[in-house]
Amino acid sequence: MATKKQSQTGSSLVEVLVALLLLSFCLLGLARLMVGNLRSHTENMIQANLNLLANDALGRIRANPSELPGSGAGNGYQFTASWSAQQENMEATPSPNCIASGCTNAERAAFDLWQLRSNARALLPQGAMSLASTSNSTTNSGWILSLYWFDKDKETLGMNCQDSGANDLTCFNDNATGLQPVTGVRAFNFYFYP
Repeated sequence: MATKKQSQTGSSLVEVLVALLLLSFCLLGLARLMVGNLRSHTENMIQANLNLLANDALGRIRANPSELPGSGAGNGYQFTASWSAQQENMEATPSPNCIASGCTNAERAAFDLWQLRSNARALLPQGAMSLASTSNSTTNSGWILSLYWFDKDKETLGMNCQDSGANDLTCFNDNATGLQPVTGVRAFNFYFYP
């Protein structure tokens, strides 16, 4: 008498392990893609905030031209504290508060600088700024706005942040204002004429 062979249905343990291995590779690839997307989104947000801060500074300086160098009043917009010093200390709101009450041009410049620094700190990771005139006596001198922020992805690179090609922003090596570089801090220098 002949016996019938029963066919096997279902999957073996080896097939299940291969399927799990393929699934884990797919999930790892997806996680890497999500991390890259998040990093790209962060960089785009920083770029947008840099442009916003630069335009804000330019508008404030143009609105108060009497505090420009060579205009007779002084140089109220000059500010060159180091990134480290700005991280340790953020002054209280200057008095008078120019939003709530009237201010002289010098008081307006001090209030504008405080607002610019507060905005840089709020919009950039550990943000800071410096603002310097290229000449302390010429009326139509240029200005250098330097915006600084901490980039944890660049911290291990030291002072050389050129790891992702020619379009990468430079690390904090601010020859414009003479401030010393800090590992992991990046800088954006914006040159303009009010």
